[in-house]
Amino acid sequence: MPQTERSPEVARTAEQSPLFDQQYTAFSLILYLTTFSAAGFAIFLGSFLSSQALSAQLVGLIGSAGSAGSMIGNFFWGFLSDRLGHRRLLILVGGFLTAPCMLMWLGQGNWQRYALLNFACNFLLVATVSLLSVLALDLLSPSGRAQRYGTFRLWGSAGLLS
Repeated sequence: MPQTERSPEVARTAEQSPLFDQQYTAFSLILYLTTFSAAGFAIFLGSFLSSQALSAQLVGLIGSAGSAGSMIGNFFWGFLSDRLGHRRLLILVGGFLTAPCMLMWLGQGNWQRYALLNFACNFLLVATVSLLSVLALDLLSPSGRAQRYGTFRLWGSAGLLS
C-alpha cells in the first residue's frame, strides 16, 4: 500500500516554501468553490424538483439518493486513494466528472433519472471535497496542522454559507 504522508521534517521544510503557500491558497480556493457550488445545488434542488411536479415523497427520495451517493463515495474514493496513493489525480477525475453529471440535470427526466443523477453527482463530488481535505493534511506538518488546517476548513465553511 503506497504511503503518501510526508515525514514531519519534510513537511515542516515544505511549509516554509513559497510553493507551499501557493498550493495551500489554491486548495483553499478550490474547497471554497466546491462547497459553494454544492450548497447552491442542494438549496435549489428541492425547488427544481417541485417545479417538475414531483410529490414531496419523491423529492425526499431523490435527496436521499444523494446522501447515499455521498456515503458510498467516501468509502470508494478513500479506498481507491489509499490503494493508489494518487490523491491529486483522483481529485481531478472526480471534479471533471462532476461537471458533465451536473449538466445532465438540464434535460427532462422522470424521478428515477433524477435520483440516479443525484446519487452520481454526490458520489463524484465527494471525491473532490473529502480527498482535498486529506491532501491538505498530508501537506501540513504535525505541528502546523491545528492552525493551518483550521483556516483551510474555514474556506469550506465560507463556501457553504455564501
